[in-house]
Amino acid sequence: MDRTLKPGMKLLVEAEAGRPSLQVGNAFMFNPFSSGLYNVFKTAADALVREELAKTEQCRDDGMIFPILFNYRHAVELALKDLLRFGLQLGYDDAELKTIFGKDYASSGEVGGGILSRHALEPLWTQVAKMFRKYDWHLEHVNIAGGLVKELHEADPDSHTMRYDRDKKAAEADPNRFNKLPDRIDLENLRHALDCLFAYFDKLTIYIEGQLHYGKQ
Repeated sequence: MDRTLKPGMKLLVEAEAGRPSLQVGNAFMFNPFSSGLYNVFKTAADALVREELAKTEQCRDDGMIFPILFNYRHAVELALKDLLRFGLQLGYDDAELKTIFGKDYASSGEVGGGILSRHALEPLWTQVAKMFRKYDWHLEHVNIAGGLVKELHEADPDSHTMRYDRDKKAAEADPNRFNKLPDRIDLENLRHALDCLFAYFDKLTIYIEGQLHYGKQ
């Protein structure tokens, strides 16, 4: 294929019949509590892991660890935010509404200023864990899940570490930026641990939905 830049080139064009395409309108689960996007980013990370595992050790691209970790981290962030929206069905007190959605949510329904508007994982998990502890009698599972979320948070507290090689205010790259990461990250273990984390999120959400349904009958 000719890779010469040409006048009139565009990135986002409507696909003609028969051309490979993805339909944007089908990309969302139109659900008031869950966008379903977390699963898309996890799928993207899984695909990158699968691609690297298919290579020999000598041919693997070490730089791929950054998009892999970013996509996994973003998937966890989106899942936690979906879970907090799901929690509206269970009910929050005024203090929780302010913490999660912002100070104006209770009066106007406007979201802003709460942890839902930020990227830090630990504050999101703190609120999700409160919800989970009410329904999961295996508190060890809640603690294990929290440990996995904490690992991702400490590796990338603000969702910038895996996207940039320097602080946003710095002109030069920071050689110590990734010191909190292991020198060699086990890809199969990474994928498996996150599979377990998301399976736990899904399992407990289904259980809580069931309790809500039967509680209304």
